Amino acid sequence: MKTLSVVAHPDLSQSRINRAWTERLKRLPDTTVHELYRTYPDKPVEVLANYVGAHYLPPFAIHNARHVTDGQLAESLSAYVNHLATVRHVHAADLVASNG
Repeated sequence: MKTLSVVAHPDLSQSRINRAWTERLKRLPDTTVHELYRTYPDKPVEVLANYVGAHYLPPFAIHNARHVTDGQLAESLSAYVNHLATVRHVHAADLVASNG
């Protein structure tokens, strides 16, 4: 399976977490990393996503990023790679939440 990872961070060089994740993904086989803000610094991308029929994937996130230890960052790198290997797309109808 080939994977396209789209990275959208306004200043990746200043982001410890996203920069580490991006660099790790670049080393994976069959993985292309596309940095949106580098390619399209002033343009919206929603039209492109709709045009190509892109599927929404559940996000992978790390919270409180300014306080993540080096050990936690290292653990998140492995977890991120595993997430990409096992995630499945979500159908639009599944995005609607119900409170009963």
